[in-house]
Amino acid sequence: MRLHRQPERLGKTAAQNAAVELARGDVLLFSDATTLYRPDVLRAMAPNFADPTVGCVAGKLIYVDPASTSTGTGAKSYWGYETFLKTHESRACSLIGASGCLYAVRRSAYVPLYNEACSDFIIATKMVEQGLRAVYEPAAVCTEETNRQAGKEFRMRVRVIAQTYTDLWRHRALLNPLRGGFYSVELLSHKVMRYLAAVFLALTLVSSLALARSGWLYALAAAAQSAFYAAAALGWLAARAGVRSRLLALPAYFVLSNAAAVVAFYKFVRGERYARWEPIREPAAAAARGGES
Repeated sequence: MRLHRQPERLGKTAAQNAAVELARGDVLLFSDATTLYRPDVLRAMAPNFADPTVGCVAGKLIYVDPASTSTGTGAKSYWGYETFLKTHESRACSLIGASGCLYAVRRSAYVPLYNEACSDFIIATKMVEQGLRAVYEPAAVCTEETNRQAGKEFRMRVRVIAQTYTDLWRHRALLNPLRGGFYSVELLSHKVMRYLAAVFLALTLVSSLALARSGWLYALAAAAQSAFYAAAALGWLAARAGVRSRLLALPAYFVLSNAAAVVAFYKFVRGERYARWEPIREPAAAAARGGES
């Protein structure tokens, strides 16, 4: 084991670039500091590289929430949907991104990334640019604890999405299906359309409220949406009060993630970039206490 220390703090992606320069293996494995691996992850991932078209292999992240918090419940549900998408994107074409907790890259395919890049997202695009693909290996499992506080989860989501906006803009040529094929369709649906969901939701709510008096169907749609957002607000208040409710946690996290996309876009347009950031995970002792504030 060798430790490399950067004399200047330039951020995670710069550290990865420096580590790749020092690494000697043919396959590079990337992790996060807070991730725990099962002992067999390398055995599960390595055979995928026998396929010369594979440039990156992503493992399966399982979020755990020992304190059973509302924010953790929402994050686990969200990640379950992400895992579903990764499974089918890998089968259809290529992953559009990996989890930074566990992914491996063929050394010959790695290219240095700019410091503000969301490296675990853009690494898949870098593979596709070289005619390679990124695949999902569900047998390679790692675990990581969720955030327990909504405010910290929101800040993390804003940072990640703002970085992703930057990556999408820098590689916007691949959003053209005539150039990127089905990979472009995956990018448009999984990222662009998802981040636009907040706009569509707002337009739907406003339209339903405006048409509520025109017919019972519009009135029902307006009432259902209003009830959903009321439940999200109650979920947020319950989390702040330390009350745990799975029923309220899901709408609260749904609204949190879409609000984060809106704030992230504002920061992206303003030119804010995230090469460095402060860790937001709480100490293990706090997890044992299980508090949420």
